[in-house]
Amino acid sequence: MAEWESMLQREAFLKTQGKAHPNGLVYPVVFSDGRNFDPRAQNTQSRDLSNMNYPWEAFRDSPKYLDFHDEVKAIADEVEERIAQAPQWDSLFPLADPSAVIVNNPQIGLPLL
Repeated sequence: MAEWESMLQREAFLKTQGKAHPNGLVYPVVFSDGRNFDPRAQNTQSRDLSNMNYPWEAFRDSPKYLDFHDEVKAIADEVEERIAQAPQWDSLFPLADPSAVIVNNPQIGLPLL
């Protein structure tokens, strides 16, 4: 959550500097259902692979695996483009403190170690 929050803060920082990126700095991929995502993440356009998240070995031998492979390749191509357009590092970029980032979703239970 802190990494995601940091990137959202950097997007806002870049916007105030007149250097906003039209696609943003976050590239969300939904691999499960996304129901427990932070509401801001739920409202962020994402690539949805939730209909291709089969854990079984037989999935690799199914025709649907080719669709999955094509989607992953498309994601890799898009991420490559975004990396090429990413802003240079700036020491003024905000960084969210992990201990200060609160998950506002009571449905999510994190294991205690």
